[in-house]
Amino acid sequence: MKTDILSYASSLPNVLYAGFDATANSLHIGNLLILTSLIRSSQFGCTPLLLIGEGTAAVGDPSGQTGDRQQISRDELNKNARFLTEQLHKIMENANTLSESKPLPFKILNNINWYKETTMLDFLMSSRRFRVGDMLRIGPVKNRMDNDQTLSFSEFTYQILQANDWLFLSQKYDCLFQLGGSDQLGNFKTGFENVRAETGKQSLGICVPLLTDGNGNKLGKSAKGIDGSGFWLSAERSSPFAFYQYFRQLHDDISAQLLLQFSLKEVEEILQIIEEHNNKLGKWIAQTHLADEMTSLVHGYEGLELARRCSQLLFNGSLDDLEKLEPETVKGLFGEASTFSIPKNSVKTLGEVAEITKPGGAQLMTKGALKINGVRISDPDQKLDVEQEYSKMSAWIPFIIVTAFWAVFGAGGPFLVPSGVNRGIIQTMIVLTAVCCYMFWLIVYLHQLNPLIGPQLPVKTIFWIQQKWGSAVHS
Repeated sequence: MKTDILSYASSLPNVLYAGFDATANSLHIGNLLILTSLIRSSQFGCTPLLLIGEGTAAVGDPSGQTGDRQQISRDELNKNARFLTEQLHKIMENANTLSESKPLPFKILNNINWYKETTMLDFLMSSRRFRVGDMLRIGPVKNRMDNDQTLSFSEFTYQILQANDWLFLSQKYDCLFQLGGSDQLGNFKTGFENVRAETGKQSLGICVPLLTDGNGNKLGKSAKGIDGSGFWLSAERSSPFAFYQYFRQLHDDISAQLLLQFSLKEVEEILQIIEEHNNKLGKWIAQTHLADEMTSLVHGYEGLELARRCSQLLFNGSLDDLEKLEPETVKGLFGEASTFSIPKNSVKTLGEVAEITKPGGAQLMTKGALKINGVRISDPDQKLDVEQEYSKMSAWIPFIIVTAFWAVFGAGGPFLVPSGVNRGIIQTMIVLTAVCCYMFWLIVYLHQLNPLIGPQLPVKTIFWIQQKWGSAVHS
């Protein structure tokens, strides 16, 4: 039976597709195996169709949901679809750069282009091919019904839209293969029967495994970035550094398996890497190869070099190396997606800070996983002394007070006013200067103590300003 299926599959046109619903403005790490599988197919002469589901996202896939999905506006869906189009183009261009063979063929499509012309009557008439009993037995639908969970009519009809996608692609592009996660098996069956009923052709669904981490959690759901929402394939949502470090820090138990599943290298080369990895456990060999390749694919060589530089600064450099960089340079290196602000009043201990940056961070602290300014902190209950960080600011206050005093009581003060110059004007100018300095200090100080008052100024910037102004003032 298996031989017959493979023999039949080899006789079909070498076109396949996978869908990516436009429910967000970026794909996430859980989509990565689908993408690498499509790219690998193109390396062997197939033409992958990357279908953006702007139309299906408006309806909502019930898979993996326990209730109705939040409705997304049409404008937001369209914006998401445009972002995904750009992202997929970039990834496929990076794949071409990584490939040593001829340019890889691919097409990026959007199903809104055929659904926007479909009327309600057209949809209902075409739906006569589907049987409600069969639709109720589809896994996600059956699970919701068995658990007395709500299911909207629009979500119920999602499988019809996905089946019609496959039918359209089979008729226009001769595409009889669909690629997706194993949770899509029920939708594959509906699409298979739809294509057969309408065209008489046999189609095939290819399921890739749902990858899990060391704890058995679904990879795309369990991977959490700094904002707790997961790792994205967009540099604006997950920096190249954070993306790189996700793969770099994989456990030895799963890194070799993921390298074999994700990598676009020749199988023989992958097996050699895995053999070296197994012989030198703890040297992060498989993790480094996987992090390098996936970061190059998603963010390009520039993103990989940026991630490596950040990693070198944090893990192999010194605090002095970071101190030499200006705050904007640091932010540019690590990206907005790898930096964040914590309101002072929301945390009292360093353990609470660690928990915000990473779930379970307080426990990891006890194992030496947290450093602050190069100093390893292992006590989660250690108090966070924010004021100490700003104590240097108080050095400005005596200068401001003394300056104002000298200006008001100018006689006998150190300011020598040339003859013929109105002392009152000079005094007024000095007082205004002192007031401006004080107001600047107060605003910066308040911004640091409470970010809700206004945008934060990085601590290093404050100290840099103080140092520069201090030397100028006292010269």
